[in-house]
Amino acid sequence: MAVTYRGDGKELAVSTLNAEITFWDVKTATQNGSVDCRFDIGCGRGELDRVSAKTSSFGKSFDALCYTADGSAIIAGGQTKNVCVYHVENKLLMKKFEISSNFSSPHLHFILLWMRAILTKHGPHLKSKSNHVVAVMRHVQKSLTRKSETICKLLDANFYQSQYIISLAQLNRRLADTSLRHTDSDDDTMLVCSD
Repeated sequence: MAVTYRGDGKELAVSTLNAEITFWDVKTATQNGSVDCRFDIGCGRGELDRVSAKTSSFGKSFDALCYTADGSAIIAGGQTKNVCVYHVENKLLMKKFEISSNFSSPHLHFILLWMRAILTKHGPHLKSKSNHVVAVMRHVQKSLTRKSETICKLLDANFYQSQYIISLAQLNRRLADTSLRHTDSDDDTMLVCSD
């Protein structure tokens, strides 16, 4: 469980034990909304667990919260494998980072540089002993392919999430402009009637 104030002090965010982040108006003590984070926490499964990775997040919650400087987003993390960024107004997941050295981009970059150096320097020697190293090289190739596919999926998900957020913002802007025009036309009607 975690509690944090927005920078202007007008809103409070609370990470609850049922894997939600609730937002509260400080002045009126009313709840402004909530975000269900159960599927974003991303708990793994232990070797002896009898539950799946999806159900092992039951009872888990974020234990660290922080608003961004402008207060438009909140960052949630803690004792989970994910750090999530949520859009506060729309209550949507904007970005999810998996914290693991196995999937980190610098780690993957290091592995690729390391493999290139090994193959460049020791390629002829490895070729002559190919019977002994073929299993290891296949394992490395499969591992790099899996990591590459994971990164591609993450990029695709981020692209579509960004497109959705942009579309939602454009829709909200159009709705706000439409309601403003209706309010202005109602004011004009009232002026005509009062003359």
